[in-house]
Amino acid sequence: QSSGFILLPGLISTTELEELSEEYDSMFERKKADGGRLEARWSGNWNNENSTSSVLSIHNLQQHSSVFTKLLLHPAMLDSLEDLMQGSVVLHHTKAHLKPPKDGAPFPTHQDYHYFPYKKHSMLAVFIHLDDTDPENGGLGVFPGSHKQG
Repeated sequence: QSSGFILLPGLISTTELEELSEEYDSMFERKKADGGRLEARWSGNWNNENSTSSVLSIHNLQQHSSVFTKLLLHPAMLDSLEDLMQGSVVLHHTKAHLKPPKDGAPFPTHQDYHYFPYKKHSMLAVFIHLDDTDPENGGLGVFPGSHKQG
């Protein structure tokens, strides 16, 4: 509660992460082959509109792949979420973003809470990295305690 985030390394096994990563790539390839609209580059005056950067997005992963349905029901993850929430949890949505190497679209610092306000500040976001991240490839940045500042 003081930092606004928690890391749970090892919650999902290496084997499970490999399966998720393979299905993630396969799902995006299937969607591209189907000709679906995947481009979800963020707009706004902070962004260079002439940029060739890209971000592909798929929402409601559990409707596209049973591997992601299985992830939503992962016992250790659910136990952790229930402990944090001190009770049951409700799924709001799932989504995946695919940012191509060197051309992945940036997004400015922001808080997601304003998009999904919940009573008693009871919203949690679960972020699962399928690849190693660092400043070079655009990992998620967090500011400890910023959730208390609105």
